[in-house]
Amino acid sequence: TMDPMDVLRNLADRFTMLYETEWKAALGDLSQEPEHKDGNIKLLADILELNVSVNVQKDTSKSLRQYRQDTAMLSVPAIQMMFTRKHLKKMLDPERHTENILSYASKCVELTWQFNIQSPPMCFLWARPAQKITGHLTVYEKLGELVRYNVWPTLLTHQGGSVLCKGIVQPHWT
Repeated sequence: TMDPMDVLRNLADRFTMLYETEWKAALGDLSQEPEHKDGNIKLLADILELNVSVNVQKDTSKSLRQYRQDTAMLSVPAIQMMFTRKHLKKMLDPERHTENILSYASKCVELTWQFNIQSPPMCFLWARPAQKITGHLTVYEKLGELVRYNVWPTLLTHQGGSVLCKGIVQPHWT
């Protein structure tokens, strides 16, 4: 069997790829006007964040967690469908649901679900607006010292754990 840390690293690599490929493609499909860019980036962050809050299970029962790990991949398509039908259409007009955006949302569901079934669950750390940009964060486009908004969250091994992937923020321009 895989070393538990290897499992986390593998998921972290897939999370980085989600940003590098699906996220960039989805952003490319959303409106290209500069005045919409911030809103589009925030929308993609919201899709990722909502997946966690929608799917987080508070139970910690060991046997249930194990059962969920064993059956997790069977549940993913059902959750993806529920997310697209119930939540995505509230966030973005279905007429704008391109293949890239649906692919991004599906991958968000799949990965956040896998993060949640780890024991303990892997977790996101979202930056707070106006906080200082420190070691676990990188800047998106321009330089600056304070967070304006989140582009991509920091991924931690678990709540309060170590950083697997740095977060990306858009700073206030300086």
